[in-house]
Amino acid sequence: MNILIFDIGASQTRYVMSNGRRFLNPPVIMKTPRSYNRMKTSWKKIRAHVGNVDRVVMGAAGPLDGRHATLIGGNLPNWVHQSMRRDAEKIFRTRVILRNDAELGGLGEARYGAGQGYNVVAFLTVSTGVGGAKIVGGNIDVSARGFEPGRQIIGFRKRPLILEELISGKALKQKFHKYPWKITDQKVWQETAHWLALGLVNLSVLWSPDVIVLGGPMFKRPGIRIAEVRAELKKLLKIMPAPKILPAQLGDFCGLYGGMVAAKKSRS
Repeated sequence: MNILIFDIGASQTRYVMSNGRRFLNPPVIMKTPRSYNRMKTSWKKIRAHVGNVDRVVMGAAGPLDGRHATLIGGNLPNWVHQSMRRDAEKIFRTRVILRNDAELGGLGEARYGAGQGYNVVAFLTVSTGVGGAKIVGGNIDVSARGFEPGRQIIGFRKRPLILEELISGKALKQKFHKYPWKITDQKVWQETAHWLALGLVNLSVLWSPDVIVLGGPMFKRPGIRIAEVRAELKKLLKIMPAPKILPAQLGDFCGLYGGMVAAKKSRS
């Protein structure tokens, strides 16, 4: 089976061909167009290049409607309420599986990465935004519209303090007027680790995971230090032992690995 897998993030899109067991070529990386119509044009070019495919799996940044057919929010506002799945099926002339990108990332890490061997895996990716998913028994946990842990409220100072607006790349760039990888003040990253640990307290008491897997470019150096997050979580979480926290192993391609898993599950 020839499977075309997309991981469409708010900043970058990655895609690869797979036979369901491995990648058939090095993943291609491109900038995600702000315009949805430009992405449809890209899909047509990719279709002409790769030829016929048996299945397409797409991970997209943002929450989906209940039918997993279109985005209903997120960091790609021009894409919201567009008929993504239907349009992609017309272009690629095959069935398209559309899921949230972080869900596929979590599925990839649970099956091929840091979450192997654990039953309940909480995955959190900190990038342009903050996404995540709960994986149970190697499957994306049942939900009405997906998971948006980055939008949780973790405090109040004149207005609600939303996790994504405190720790994401977009948030830090807006606050400090520079790209996060240019921020060298360790106090900034210590505070960011503290906010993230507060969010992980909520994930721990609500999802009760065996392990929390943390991924995304905000953990590169300079960036959030996972050791500081572990220490903060142990201080803050009193009602139960803190779950194990591990760095993601699949890097930028966790969503592509997750797409491979999702394609195989769709055949069963």
